[in-house]
Amino acid sequence: MRKILTALVALVSLMSTVPLVTPAATPASVTANVDVLTWCDIAATGPIDFSPPSLIPGQVSSEKTTSVSEPIGNKEGVAVTVQGNDWDTQSSFLVGQTHWALSTFTYGMSDNILTSSPVSLVGTIGPGTPQTVHLQVKIPNGQSVGTYHQTITFTACGD
Repeated sequence: MRKILTALVALVSLMSTVPLVTPAATPASVTANVDVLTWCDIAATGPIDFSPPSLIPGQVSSEKTTSVSEPIGNKEGVAVTVQGNDWDTQSSFLVGQTHWALSTFTYGMSDNILTSSPVSLVGTIGPGTPQTVHLQVKIPNGQSVGTYHQTITFTACGD
């Protein structure tokens, strides 16, 4: 009995000196892809993949760009609008989580919130002169892990 008690005390003593190691919490990542569509004889580069590096809920993506241009054969510049839709997958989040600007920007500062209604890009895009549009997305806190998809449409229909 004395040997069993000594062994038990030694075991308890050993357990109290061994630190409890828990694995580091790994944030869940999100994949986000954007299709870029155009209407009325303009072109834009796409699709855009926001995923590398991983997107973490509550954080803002790195900045990505698309280039919008009018065919060289046109003689005049055209006014262009931009609009998008809600991000979708098994649980969606709102279109307004995507922000855009015509130059490098900090999310939430001097940028534009993407909406489902057409918004005019400032000025016109001339023939053969592309306009770079900068984009960022903020994944909402608590967003489920998954692959999300959004479509952004640039339109330049004149009279």
